[in-house]
Formats: sequence, structure tokens, C-alpha cells
Amino acid sequence: MADASSLQYILHRKLGDVMTLGATGVKVRFVGALSPGLFQGEILMGDRSFLEAFPDRGGHSFFLFDVPEARASALAASLERQLADFGFDVSATADRLRDLHSVENTYIATFQALGALGLLLGTVGVATVLMRNALEQRGELALLRAVGYQGRHVTRMVLVENAALLGLGFLAGAGPALVAIAPVFVQRHGTPPLALLLGLLAALAVTGALVSGAAVSFIRRMPLVESLRSE
Repeated sequence: MADASSLQYILHRKLGDVMTLGATGVKVRFVGALSPGLFQGEILMGDRSFLEAFPDRGGHSFFLFDVPEARASALAASLERQLADFGFDVSATADRLRDLHSVENTYIATFQALGALGLLLGTVGVATVLMRNALEQRGELALLRAVGYQGRHVTRMVLVENAALLGLGFLAGAGPALVAIAPVFVQRHGTPPLALLLGLLAALAVTGALVSGAAVSFIRRMPLVESLRSE
């Protein structure tokens, strides 16, 4: 047996595969994958099989103690004091898991920071595109006002057009993203982050509405004749 992450990403093996341990010639078949990864970088086998494969190895170098939480500190202090000459070191399972996952957590934090930066740049980009789109249509909007359309009608048309652009853009980005992460959810029996998707959709809608409203308000304050001449 081996840690599930180590088996997949380090050893590049799956359950049922056979692997030779280095230059020893000993072949092992993987029949179990453990998660969470308390034994990262380790391969577990029965004691009898281990001694048959490595008869020159004596004693044990790794121990697991299952004790009540109230006695854990006292047991750790007693073992480290009495076995200090052997270099015995005791650590809690939670601490070991935290140390083993520190690199993974660092990667996750880095990608979260990059994702936040990308979201910020995307928001600024959306605002810039919508504002420029409305400004480029100022002649057309002025013509609509000149032939009798009221200001609220022009505002409604711009908002609907920008909403359609935002919706299509969101679907174009969210669709491939969900397809890309779908295997992870299937493997871990998870569910899509609906709350996060709804939050992003709401933030996108609010941003689009504010930028579109600001652009239309700016255009409506421009002189009608100058806007028509610019067309």
C-alpha cells in the first residue's frame, strides 16, 4: 500500500500495478491507496513479507501510537526522555500531515493569489471594453435620441446589449473551466462550487451594470449635435 497522491503523481502507478524496488529485484503489487497522506513517500507491506525481502534489516524505525488525546502529550514527553539516546522523536499526526501538506498549501495559496489578480485584471478589462463600446456608439445613440427615443430607452438598450455580451463571455469562460476541473470532482466525489459561481456571476453583473450606467450617463450629458457630427 502507498499514499494515494504519491502513488499517482510520484510513482506514476495505479492499483494492481507491479513495481520493482530499486536494484533489490523485489517486486511489489499495489493493492491499496491511503488518503489522507500520512505515509507520503513510503510503501507499506506486511512485516513477514518485508523480512523475507530484506532479511538484513533489523528492528523498526517508525512507530504509530493510538492513545487518547489527553494522554498524548505525557506519552510523547516520556518516550522522548527515556529513548533520547536512540534519537527518538515524537510528533502528532496532525503536525505531520500539516508538514507534509505545506508544499501543497503553498502552491494552493500561490494559485489563489494569481487567481485573485486575474479576476481583478478581468474586471478592469470588462469595464474598459464596456465603456469603450458605449463611447464608440455615441453617434448612434445620439441619432436615436434625435429621432425621438427617450433617455431611458437608450439606457435600457445599452444595458441589455452589455448584459448579453457579459453573459456570453461568462459562459465562454465558465464552460471550459468546468470541463477542465470535472475529472477532479468525479474522482473526489465532489460537487461544483455553485456558491462561488453565483458570487462571481453577481459581481460580474453588478460591475457591468455600473460601468454601462456610467458610460450611458456620460454620453447623455454630451452635446447632441457634436455627437451626431462625430458619426
